[in-house]
Amino acid sequence: MKNKKYILITVLGVLLIIFGGYSVKHFELTETLEIISYLAIGLGSGLFGSGVGSLIKEFSTLKNPEVAKSIRIEENDERNIAIAQEAKSRAFTLMNFLYGGVFLTFILMKVELKYLLVMISLYGIVNIYAVIVANNLRKKM
Repeated sequence: MKNKKYILITVLGVLLIIFGGYSVKHFELTETLEIISYLAIGLGSGLFGSGVGSLIKEFSTLKNPEVAKSIRIEENDERNIAIAQEAKSRAFTLMNFLYGGVFLTFILMKVELKYLLVMISLYGIVNIYAVIVANNLRKKM
């Protein structure tokens, strides 16, 4: 069942790459449609890589049940989960400082207000989400 999902993701990725590449090469596109075509190529590449990687992992573990068991143990190990959570936490903290620097740089470069507002809105949404998740976890624990 998992293999069908990964095959579907891989095929969808290939189709998006073909669609994007074909439309860029063979049609006179407006700027917006050209951007959409390149986004299709990028998204298709990501889906293709993810699908192929997952398929390789599935097929390699089918032949070696011992490897599959050790992978399952590693993925569910509390220590590894705690390490991954701490790494994500530190990366999020670093991201907040970097975004602040980017905002300041863009303001000094006099970037158009609409672009700044989009970035600031996304920054706000991410931080509001972090507060909501933290509150939910506090209630749960």
